[in-house]
Amino acid sequence: YTHRYKGSIDNKYAIEMTLTTDGGAYYTGEYMYVKNKRPIQLSGHRVEDGDRLVLEEYVGDKMTGRFDGILGRNGYSGSRSYPFSVRPN
Repeated sequence: YTHRYKGSIDNKYAIEMTLTTDGGAYYTGEYMYVKNKRPIQLSGHRVEDGDRLVLEEYVGDKMTGRFDGILGRNGYSGSRSYPFSVRPN
């Protein structure tokens, strides 16, 4: 399953995100700042409670950040270096 989202980081930096899962706990994808359109790779998994999704971002082989939030029907939101929120596109 692939889902596309639009939203922002810190309520000021517009982003687009694509997440893919086989229906299990593991997710891959990418996000990009709308302003520069450079994709940043994502990889992660749902945590034990099932609603929490933790994604690590990678540029090349280097982990550069982490998204930690709640994924539901209305989107994915939580914290990174700043709060983030994305909704289905």
